Amino acid sequence: MAVNFDEDEDDEYWSGRSRPKANLFDDDVKVDSRGMFGAIKKEAQSFDDHLTALGLGREEDETDDTITTDWKGNVVNGNVINEMSSKGSSYPKAGSQSHPALMTSSSGIQSARGTGGNVRISSSSVSYNKDSSSMSGFSDNLRPNFNTHTRSASFGTLGEKRPTVSNHSTPVSSNSASSTSLEEAVRREMKTPTNTDMAKLQAEIQSLNRRLKSAEKSRWAPLSVADTVTRIILGDRYSLEPYRSLKDKLALLDAAVGNHDGNAILVVVLFMRKTLSKTVFYEQLSKRPEAANQYIAYIKMHHEKRDSVATEMGHLCRLEEAAMWRYGTANLSSIPHARLKNLMECHGMWFERNPNLTEEATSMKEQIELLNKQLLVEATDDKNEREGRSPFKEMPRKANLYFQPLTTTLFYCSKYHYGESEDYPSSPLHLKREFQLSEKHYLLVALRARSMVKKWDDLEPLLTSKNWRGKARIKSVVKFEQVVNILVQNKAPPGIIDKFLRLVEDEETRMDMARKHKQHEVIIDTLFQMKDRQRLVEYQRHVPHRTDAARHIEDLLRNSGIKWKN
Repeated sequence: MAVNFDEDEDDEYWSGRSRPKANLFDDDVKVDSRGMFGAIKKEAQSFDDHLTALGLGREEDETDDTITTDWKGNVVNGNVINEMSSKGSSYPKAGSQSHPALMTSSSGIQSARGTGGNVRISSSSVSYNKDSSSMSGFSDNLRPNFNTHTRSASFGTLGEKRPTVSNHSTPVSSNSASSTSLEEAVRREMKTPTNTDMAKLQAEIQSLNRRLKSAEKSRWAPLSVADTVTRIILGDRYSLEPYRSLKDKLALLDAAVGNHDGNAILVVVLFMRKTLSKTVFYEQLSKRPEAANQYIAYIKMHHEKRDSVATEMGHLCRLEEAAMWRYGTANLSSIPHARLKNLMECHGMWFERNPNLTEEATSMKEQIELLNKQLLVEATDDKNEREGRSPFKEMPRKANLYFQPLTTTLFYCSKYHYGESEDYPSSPLHLKREFQLSEKHYLLVALRARSMVKKWDDLEPLLTSKNWRGKARIKSVVKFEQVVNILVQNKAPPGIIDKFLRLVEDEETRMDMARKHKQHEVIIDTLFQMKDRQRLVEYQRHVPHRTDAARHIEDLLRNSGIKWKN
């Protein structure tokens, strides 16, 4: 901070009135009154003499230009900057001619010989400028100029030009025409590369270019097929790009197949699919079943479109496998109408046109027809069940009819729609006719369904047939042993079991079943038909006394008109 004095201040100073004195060596200089620098004026009267003693006086051959030093303390123009640093300085020793006004408590003085220049004292130091306004008692009208917070250099030996710059020192006064900026000083210090350095750089660049070209050439230099396949199996780094010809690619594929490594086979197959035409790729892959299996397993796992997988397998000449894959995917839908649509598309595209899949096409067509009938029956039954109509009111359904097999559908229709006309889709006879069910198949399912709902009167019509004369008789295409077992499982009354048990043709089988189900009357009548008195007497011991069966045995044994065999 610079403080300038005017003439009134000079008069007050020379008037002799006491004024507070300022300490030049204090870092915190404050301007509290106009006369605080009186002591400075008194000491500054002999300022020129002290400068001369220090070797700083003006000489005749010196100019008035400002001398400025750079950061290293070198003189960069004709001006000398004298700064008093905030560190490292002390009072002059005894006998020295330094003036007290040039000393600070924390810094030394940096100067160079010169005249008429600026002298700056930093960290509460004083800068005197010869060109400033005049002060009495000072030569050449010197005026003190105070600046703070500037760090400067220091003297080594008094009168010796040894400029050393301290931290953060900056030139204060400079001529704009002759001063040099910091960037220019740094630029001047930069080292200019020599011819040797340039030669080294050029040699290094050429070496790097040679390495780059060598790397580019080695990229297309393939390893042996065995080494490449080994690298793939071991998980080392490898490259398939050098294998460009079809011969090399097939050799690579054969080597992978020979090692029986699925990952290596798949890597080579995918590389071939990317680099070969589709015709060549499918042709070569179809000749190698193991590689084709790996590829098919891959596309099944990663392809989202099921039609694409079937198409790929078709290109590999695996039409049957593609058809079964598409059939399996068509059955995945849980929506009845959507599944029906998928099955119809699959049947028309993959099964109907393939002569090798004639039987499969017939079965699939029946499945489509069955699902279509299930949609019709379910729609009607669901409506009747919601309205509480018979027979759903007495026998509520536990599940719907969708996606059920033919036997289950026949059982359902025999349970809820028995006796309906054959023209109705829900009639069991309609299903029998449409799907060409055998009599045995139809009879067994219908017997189970009617026995479950305890409709015993419907059993005999199922087992009754007419001969060529038109006479009705009970005859079944299934063995009556099976009929009896069905009746027993559904807990039929003893009279119903007895009735159909007597229709068992084999006598021993009939008696064994009667003994198992405790049908004593059947056993007694069978032994009577066999005229076996001895076994009848023996069986009498197993019959409870005073029962109808016991009295029946006694009546037969007492009958003298019966001709027994033993």
